[in-house]
Amino acid sequence: MLRPAGDARAAAALPPTLPELDEGGWLAFGDMWRDLPYDAVTLIENVIDAGHVPFTHHATVSKRTSSGSFADLAVTERSEAGFRGLWPSGPRRGALGPQATEWRGPNLMRHTIEAQETRGFSNITAVYAVPIAPGRCRAIVRQPFKFKNRVIPAVMGLVPRFATHLDALKILDDDVVFLHLQEEKVVKAGLATKPPGQVYHMPGASDALVTAFRTWIQKMAGGGPFGAQDEGWLARAGPRLGQTQLLDHWESHCSRCESCRTAEQRLKVVRGVAAALGALCGLATLVVGGLACVGAIDGIVSTFSSTSLAAVAGVTGMFCAAMGLLVAWTTNVLGRFHLGRHPLPRNLVPGEWQAAV
Repeated sequence: MLRPAGDARAAAALPPTLPELDEGGWLAFGDMWRDLPYDAVTLIENVIDAGHVPFTHHATVSKRTSSGSFADLAVTERSEAGFRGLWPSGPRRGALGPQATEWRGPNLMRHTIEAQETRGFSNITAVYAVPIAPGRCRAIVRQPFKFKNRVIPAVMGLVPRFATHLDALKILDDDVVFLHLQEEKVVKAGLATKPPGQVYHMPGASDALVTAFRTWIQKMAGGGPFGAQDEGWLARAGPRLGQTQLLDHWESHCSRCESCRTAEQRLKVVRGVAAALGALCGLATLVVGGLACVGAIDGIVSTFSSTSLAAVAGVTGMFCAAMGLLVAWTTNVLGRFHLGRHPLPRNLVPGEWQAAV
């Protein structure tokens, strides 16, 4: 709702922010958004669950072997506005120190790692879940860092914005298929009327935050921004989508992101120029190399000239190969602007089981 400037209710209705970023010294690295084919409630339920990261995001941002103990994970504070949790052991088997988690309604989940003294950095993973429609939301993701070492943020600042967006899209691809399909299953299992523990199998301490969030949503938010996730909600959410639609990057982000759209256009030009130069160099290599061979055999040119021509052919041949590699690289990157990779990275680790999903 729009309100007049100065109206106190307008200020109260502003979305929660990250106050640390007002302190200075933070690097806003990897800020991005993506429209997702699942509900805002499903998004937060997923990202608040620290236990899923080593498994769902294996071979992207984590490893299965990094999963540690969640025995000390607990909800520390509850209110009508949300709740807080603390995991003293923290991720990666305690290598990064404690992780604090906060849910602030209506739309912000954040994990905070404060490791300035032990690892020389602090990090916030913040996700804003913006409802669009039943079964659809926009994720706004922020990943600010603060480093003791000033060289690190300078180097990270050199990374093109589109590259950080493509990496974030790849991470979100890890979840998108099963979260979309999951919604139908949990609705049919009675999520709208049953306690979360009767719908999900949650035997571990790692599920404490998921349980707290689902309880908050049911008690304080009527089950979600579009009501409880029941059969009526599922009908409004529409039919389940196919793999290509779920892994879409272009319509869900890139076509409306200035950084990605501009990079895609420029890379197309680079690929075209590289292909043309590669073709010309390939032709030159054949011609010059042929002259060198004919000259050496028939004595048309001196041995020195034949050697020189062979050297030129070698240089043009290497340039042709370089252009071929550039074409292959740009083709691969251009594909990432449009569609996510499948099978997913966690199923492509050499020596591990490979699956279709």
